[in-house]
Amino acid sequence: MLDGGDLPGMIFYYPDSCSAAVRAFRKAAKSHGLRIPFEFNVAEYIEDELGIGLRPCRVLCVVCPYLLLQAAVWDGSGASFLPIRVVFSASGAGTRIHVVGPFNPLLPNGLRVPFQRFLQALADVLMEMGARGPDLRPCA
Repeated sequence: MLDGGDLPGMIFYYPDSCSAAVRAFRKAAKSHGLRIPFEFNVAEYIEDELGIGLRPCRVLCVVCPYLLLQAAVWDGSGASFLPIRVVFSASGAGTRIHVVGPFNPLLPNGLRVPFQRFLQALADVLMEMGARGPDLRPCA
């Protein structure tokens, strides 16, 4: 469980390919009511734009519709902290997964607990799909 202090970043490791990790995450996230409104294939973009090949790297932008509603109603600026970025990058035979959260001290106090719950739900999704972690990283 997250400790309730700063909203830390989290790092997980999935013992399979990046594409397998993304597929497993999509399935588990959907079963928890989370949505992925957009994603960005970093490696493909760099290859297309610069002709440089990179190891697989994909950013999924994840949101909980209820948290987004709560953030928009509580304080319109709260919606600016969503979606949360979940970065999948190939690491050897496996995948490192970084959860990049709302580490801004401007996050309204009334939204800290709902965001902590959302980050915990993301950690639960990652653990459910078989990822190891989390390694908590404090805000830089």
